[in-house]
Amino acid sequence: SFHFARHGGACPLWHVHEAFAQPGRILTQVAEMPDGIRYFGIARTIERGGGGFRARRKLFAVGLGCELAHARELVYADHIDIDHPSDVAPIGPGC
Repeated sequence: SFHFARHGGACPLWHVHEAFAQPGRILTQVAEMPDGIRYFGIARTIERGGGGFRARRKLFAVGLGCELAHARELVYADHIDIDHPSDVAPIGPGC
């Protein structure tokens, strides 16, 4: 299972953080946890708020993923060689 940090921040190598640098783009990533399990993920920002006068809009990042073996079912993984991914990010609960 995918492990999140209990205290403090999540791993900065996780692509969901990079989504803020590229608002509106869908980013993909193959990541490997310390236990050796690989995941495929997509991340993107969404913008909300600003409904009132001078109300500031807020930017949020959304990350979705699955074990790499299931990535073949997702159109976002079409460009990845699932059996031999070329760029695997080593991530962990807090790196």
